[in-house]
Amino acid sequence: MLTYLDESYAINKQKPKKEFLLIGALFLPSKSSQKHLQEGLRQIKLEHKFLTKSGKLKEIKYSELQSKRTLLIAKKAIDLFVDNAKAFFRVGIIEYAIQDLEKMKKLSGKPAHNNIKRAMLYTKIVENLIKNNYTFYNIKNGVLLMDYLTRCNGDRFNQIIAKKLVNGENKFLKHFSYVDSKSEENQTIQICDLLLGAVRNNFFPTRIKYKTEFKNYVNKKLSLPGIEYWKQHHTQVRLEAKYSKLSVRFYRVPYQY
Repeated sequence: MLTYLDESYAINKQKPKKEFLLIGALFLPSKSSQKHLQEGLRQIKLEHKFLTKSGKLKEIKYSELQSKRTLLIAKKAIDLFVDNAKAFFRVGIIEYAIQDLEKMKKLSGKPAHNNIKRAMLYTKIVENLIKNNYTFYNIKNGVLLMDYLTRCNGDRFNQIIAKKLVNGENKFLKHFSYVDSKSEENQTIQICDLLLGAVRNNFFPTRIKYKTEFKNYVNKKLSLPGIEYWKQHHTQVRLEAKYSKLSVRFYRVPYQY
């Protein structure tokens, strides 16, 4: 199993001091599913001459959907994902406030800076996404590749993930590392970014018409329910049974994590 991971943060302006951490995981169970997305995305970019001045494949990102051309390429990337029989996408979300961070305890039981506590939220979502889906599909010794992150610098994220997922009794992962989303060899992570952006847009709509059209396209293509459905079913054990291609799960703030 190869898993790509990306993150997004948002502030709910209607609820003062309420923040959201969203983490998206793109799961590719087989070599064929990995090759299908990698080569397919390459062909889409070549077809539309989506290249840098030096002739390399350009990065397609949700944040840069600001033209008909980028929107078209993003839609085709989603079609590629939908047509991939084995690939699936999961999103984990934690809504929290400053007061929630103040209640959290560091692993050592001592006070910690809020940035470290945010990283603890991050770690909790990652652990759940990997364990739940790897266990469900009876997969071990997977590979986790993450976009370069800034929120986890200086904390214990790497050590915690290694302890819980790599060196643990079940050993869900045999390797995890960081990759550059611009690199051609790991461009599939860009599909992860696009899907996470579409999910985020459902919770935090934008005025940019291309992003809105893209969100609507993803929702229709995958027959996704409204955001209230995800919120009401955050404790459902097998939410993915109905929405196997893409599902969203809400997690509680782990005060004792």
